[in-house]
Amino acid sequence: MLNRFLLLLLLGSLAACTPASNDDDATAANDDDVANDDDAANDDDAADDDDDATQPDLDPIDIVGGATYSELVVELDIVTGHDPLPGALSAFEDAITELVDDGYINKPGGFRVVVDDIIPANPDPDHVYTFEEQRALSEANRDLPAQPGVAYLHMLYLDGRSEYDSGNLSVLGYAYGGSWIVMMRDNIDRACSSSSGLGLLLPSVADEACAQTEGGVLTHEVGHLLGLVNNGLPMVVDHQDEPNGAHDTNEDCLMYWLAETGDATEAVASRYLGGQSGFPPFDQECLDDLAAASGR
Repeated sequence: MLNRFLLLLLLGSLAACTPASNDDDATAANDDDVANDDDAANDDDAADDDDDATQPDLDPIDIVGGATYSELVVELDIVTGHDPLPGALSAFEDAITELVDDGYINKPGGFRVVVDDIIPANPDPDHVYTFEEQRALSEANRDLPAQPGVAYLHMLYLDGRSEYDSGNLSVLGYAYGGSWIVMMRDNIDRACSSSSGLGLLLPSVADEACAQTEGGVLTHEVGHLLGLVNNGLPMVVDHQDEPNGAHDTNEDCLMYWLAETGDATEAVASRYLGGQSGFPPFDQECLDDLAAASGR
């Protein structure tokens, strides 16, 4: 079963911190094994243990391969006023659709995002969510009826702050279990507003780059659920940056570990300043791993 992956932002600093990790009490920018605790990271069975939550439990091969599930659906639940930026969601959808269309994710039935529940915001705009609170909220609202042959991921856009924020270290988003994603809308907004790189761009371009950063964060987290890098899918060649967990050695790959630090906004800003656009792509090694698993 997959570990939980926390995407961390260093506000005001570009150096990664590694706090001590003790179950769910701490996280680290480069420490993807921070969630090896079985009481949290392995709780994908929350989707099939009772009530009407019948969405199937997933392993990477379920998402990447086509033997069991022919369609991929993301159920999106949103706390009121904390929607994904339209450009971010479009960038994410385009990236995953391209993987499907090119055969790297074997889903002949296609891929789609379904906006489902709108959840009341917490009365305290600075409420600090524990992982248990967040998990309960995700499980309570994951309620799309499962259809045969469909693999489901659940995405929650949350308000407030995370218990994993520490000093100037803030969580942008994380994936856990086999099919759960959380995005911290307020932390993403703070990341963009404080980015020195985005500040060098024209306001309209900075807004686009912020949306692309968010889309990259989301796609990176789905990359972990896909089993990258050495996180459930075998590697065709070794490209894992082992000291930084399930991340790529290639700094130009979306699965590079700096996508999980404050450099996420700076990396995208640098692309725009250099005449490029969007967020970094998956590199060829990641694509080769997906191709081997998908039967491309």
